[in-house]
Formats: sequence, structure tokens, C-alpha cells
Amino acid sequence: MAIEEPEPAGRRVVRVATRRRGVRLAVLSATEALFAEQDLSEAAIREIAQRARLVHHKRGEECFRSTTGHVFLLERGCVREDFPDGTARLWGPGTLIGNWTGARLSARTRATTLTESSAGLVLIAADIAQIGATHGQVVYAVGRMGMHRLHAAETVYGASRLSPLSRVAKLLLFLSHYSGYYDTHRRDGQRVVAIARDGLVEGPTQADIADALGLSRASVEKTIAVLRGRGVLRQPQSGEHRTNRRYVIMDREKLERVVIAP
Repeated sequence: MAIEEPEPAGRRVVRVATRRRGVRLAVLSATEALFAEQDLSEAAIREIAQRARLVHHKRGEECFRSTTGHVFLLERGCVREDFPDGTARLWGPGTLIGNWTGARLSARTRATTLTESSAGLVLIAADIAQIGATHGQVVYAVGRMGMHRLHAAETVYGASRLSPLSRVAKLLLFLSHYSGYYDTHRRDGQRVVAIARDGLVEGPTQADIADALGLSRASVEKTIAVLRGRGVLRQPQSGEHRTNRRYVIMDREKLERVVIAP
């Protein structure tokens, strides 16, 4: 019979401390990534990281619910936010979800992860005000994130007078990022990895895009097919998986022109 030797208490303490230090470094790294373009001081970044909690979610999992009284800052991935009236919005990295101003808002929303995984910071709304009292630049930074949402609500999701082709193109540009790699296949079936040099959108299905823009699924399906046929989006090859959640931009300038002149 094997007898397990108890682990020394000191070793357990060291391991716990190491894990905690690793978690805090991960939170700090995510905070720096979120506010990289906001020109915040190092002290402000560290103050946010000390109060924030880093959360990870897999596809299909709920990552935010407005009734909790928290604010969610999406650092990586793509999420879908659903509203009580049946409308939906799709958001990418750098998006602020939730009410950080303290005002009472009636709209209750929930957000779910669309990509393979997502990561973001969760903060109590009151913490933002407290941090802002010492670091006023934080209030401006968070305010700019809020304005980013409002601008998208008007220019991307509120552009109902544009053609379906222009609206889908506009949404893909809004959600695209440049740091994406994607799996592809050669004719011999071998899997290779390619870089999306002109941008990549991952996560939303064509049904998600239809719900977000108030279009029919058939209309979005036709629009995506047109963009692929024109060489604006990459045409998936046979044997590739999950292509209905991935849109590789082959010619960004053409996609931008589609928005203006479909």
C-alpha cells in the first residue's frame, strides 16, 4: 500500500502565491492591451488592474448580464449582445458593455461569446468612478469607449437606408482585426496556416449578422456569396471547417468601396 507524503505547508503557500501572481500579471497584461491607445499613466493602469477581474469564456457561454451591476470590457474575441426588444449587436475587442455612469437604464442585456473563446475585464461600475477621482484620464478613456459604441450604433447598426451589401460590408469592416491567422487546406488535403493581411472576422454566423442588421438570413447569405465571388472575401475551399464563422478579407480597399458604391 502506497503512503502519500503530505506536501510541506511552505510549498503549498509558494504555489498559491505563484498562481495569484500569475493571475495578477494576466489581469495587468489584459488591462494594458485594452487601454493601449488611450495614453493612460502606468499608475492608472495598475489601479484598474488591481480592481478588475479577468474572465474567460468559451463559445456559447454567457459572458455578461447587465443586471449584475458590473461593466465588461472585451479584450479578446467577439460577442453578441441581445436586448429585450429582440435586437442584437455584435462587438469586438475594445468594446465596453454595461452602464458605467451610474444612471438607471431600463434596457437589460446579455452577451454571449461567438468566437472559440473570449477574454475581458469585469469591473464594478462604482470602481470606475473611484479610480477616476484620482486618475481623471480613466473617465475620459472609458467615455471614449462608450462613444465608440454610440458611433457604431448610428453608423453601422443604424444604417438601414443602405443596401444589404453595403451594410454587411460595413459590419465586417467594423468587426475586423489584423492579428488573425486562419487554418486552410491545400489541394492535397494538408492543413496549413495563413495570415489574414487585410483583416479577419471570426465568430458570428451569417444568422448572427442577419439578426444584428435586421436582415433576412437569405439576404446575408447572398451578400456573403457576392463578396466572395468578387474576391473581396476569401472563398473557402472544400474540406475546411467552421467557414460559416470566419470571413477573411482579401481586398480591404474593395470592401471599403462596397460600402460607398455597392
